[in-house]
Amino acid sequence: MKATITQMNASQLENDWARLQAHIAAERSDLLLLPEMCFAPWFCVARQFDSQVWDGAVAAHEGWLERLYEPGAGIVVGTAPRNLAGRRINSAYCWTREGGLTWIHSKTYLPRDEGYWEADWYQRAPIGFQPTRIGGLRIGLMICTEIWFFQHAREYGRQGVQLLLHPRCTPLPTNDK
Repeated sequence: MKATITQMNASQLENDWARLQAHIAAERSDLLLLPEMCFAPWFCVARQFDSQVWDGAVAAHEGWLERLYEPGAGIVVGTAPRNLAGRRINSAYCWTREGGLTWIHSKTYLPRDEGYWEADWYQRAPIGFQPTRIGGLRIGLMICTEIWFFQHAREYGRQGVQLLLHPRCTPLPTNDK
């Protein structure tokens, strides 16, 4: 399986999307891993929850989720803000050419730090790190800060996970680290 892992700039999504399509075609990637909640500006930079901003981010992601087939990878994994059963959550999805969109994990460990006020914007999901089968592989998923909770990565290993995916929000200035 050949994977493409990418950054996206919310202010130039159409341009980034076109470049991503060209890259996947040239590299023949099977899997595309998108950043955490990449189809709207990073709203968790603000500490104060704003329902209009949240609703806009949910709507933007819903629109882009309809386009996951466009880059050309047979498998696309990322996360999106969602309203589910009266709760606001950050959920990971997997889109496949054969099966369409499936929700596979929701974020449990939410930071409450400068620039990452996620716990103020949405609710944590119950702990649930269950492997899923994608493209013939057993996959585990940990969203951004969840990677620091090593016990779940170890448990994934005990469950036979072959690929651990880690969509995250990473500001451009941190790339040199």
